[in-house]
Amino acid sequence: MKRLVIIFATLGLLGLTAAPAAGLSCAEPEPVDWSTRLPAADASAIGVLESVKEVEGDEYERVLLLQVRVTERLGGRTTSVIEYSVPYFDPWGPHYEVGKEIAIVIENGVIADGQMHICGPWFTPDELRQAADDYGPAIDPAPSTSRYLHVLLERIIRLLLHWTL
Repeated sequence: MKRLVIIFATLGLLGLTAAPAAGLSCAEPEPVDWSTRLPAADASAIGVLESVKEVEGDEYERVLLLQVRVTERLGGRTTSVIEYSVPYFDPWGPHYEVGKEIAIVIENGVIADGQMHICGPWFTPDELRQAADDYGPAIDPAPSTSRYLHVLLERIIRLLLHWTL
C-alpha cells in the first residue's frame, strides 16, 4: 500500500511539472469557407512581416503588435502598411517571424491573418491567392488620368459651392 501511494504521488508530481503545451487541446478547426467569406470581406491581401513586438495588454494578457507591408492586394482596398495586434499566449503562440509572407483578410474592419488563432482555422498565402482567383471580385483597374482629373474637379466644385447645391 505504501508503494502504491509513493507511485501515485510521484506520477502526480510529474504531471504537475509537465510542459504547459500538454494541457492545451483544440478541437479540429472547420475549414475556411472562402465562397462566402471572401466576397463578404472588406479587403484581402498578402504581405511581408516587417516587425513583431511583444507588449503587455490587459492584466492577464500579452499582445503582439504586428506591422505588415502589403505586397499583393487580392481584393478590396487597404493601406500599403497594415498595423494590428493579436493576443499572445506564451509558449503556445501564435509565432511570427520577421520577413515571412502572411495572408490577411479584413472583415467589418477587423483584421485576421492566417496564423493568429492558436487553434485555427489557419490559411496560407497560397490558399488565399487561390481563393481570390476562385471567389474574389476582380480588382478594379486604375482610373485613367482624365477620369481622375474629372472626379477631382467635381470634388473641388462641390467643396467651393456646397452651400448653393
